[in-house]
Amino acid sequence: MKFYSEAVWEEIPSFPVLCRRRTGAYGPENHRLMEAFKQWVREQGLEMEPIYAMAMDDPAVTAPCQCRYDVCIPKPENWQPDQNAALCRELEGGWYAVFVIPHTAQGVQTAWQQCFAELGRLGGVLDRTRPVMERYQVHLVNAHQCELCLPVRGRPSDPQPGNFTEKL
Repeated sequence: MKFYSEAVWEEIPSFPVLCRRRTGAYGPENHRLMEAFKQWVREQGLEMEPIYAMAMDDPAVTAPCQCRYDVCIPKPENWQPDQNAALCRELEGGWYAVFVIPHTAQGVQTAWQQCFAELGRLGGVLDRTRPVMERYQVHLVNAHQCELCLPVRGRPSDPQPGNFTEKL
């Protein structure tokens, strides 16, 4: 059984984001960072969609205590944050294989375990210079879903959005 309900190629543009980062082993602390970030976004009166969460390091090659995890939103134009409140940086754009997955702890864990093999089956080659992203859009979260976005090298063989669409 597939870990996703739909998969598409998508070209995501580069754009500035506001983010918070934690460094340490991936796990429950990432969820706490996400909740604290969402609270900060609400307090600032900012748009909370979409939220991106990025594991910046491969725990197979980076010591757990050095793994970086970012949660981000698109940076509003002309918005200058307090330097202690959020980092400003560029989200790395390019082609991604986007998998719609269950927004549950088990669904996300299963997706992370199976996504790289599935990317190869679909003909994609992971671009290790950009992070894998989880993307949370309100309409999907309200349906108990989110997206896992895997960066791919080069242009997919048929890059029109949705052309390799797979559904359960």
